[in-house]
Amino acid sequence: MKEKTFRNYLEIPLYIATLAVSIGVPCAALLNQEVINPGPDDPYCVPNSYPAGCTKEDNPSCRGGEGRGSFLSIYVSALALTLTIATFTLLVTMALIIHSFCRNERKLRKAVKG
Repeated sequence: MKEKTFRNYLEIPLYIATLAVSIGVPCAALLNQEVINPGPDDPYCVPNSYPAGCTKEDNPSCRGGEGRGSFLSIYVSALALTLTIATFTLLVTMALIIHSFCRNERKLRKAVKG
């Protein structure tokens, strides 16, 4: 496979898919549950309850659940999905590179024999 073809049709789309999933899925999950809120210790919005430390039982207008610890499963699942896609992309890329080298080696051996 030519380098330009590989870059245009495999490498770039796989990188885009990896970035889209690794950024899009966690953001969509967190925004859907209204858990991106200002944190008392952070200068930006984080997955946290708002007001800090509230629960739905104590305050019905509480956004986000029970603090940062309740979002551990979201972090773990997003991390697992990201690592799976990144590993798949790496394996496909490396397999195609190895295939290219083997093909070139066969061509060279054939040329040297002839």
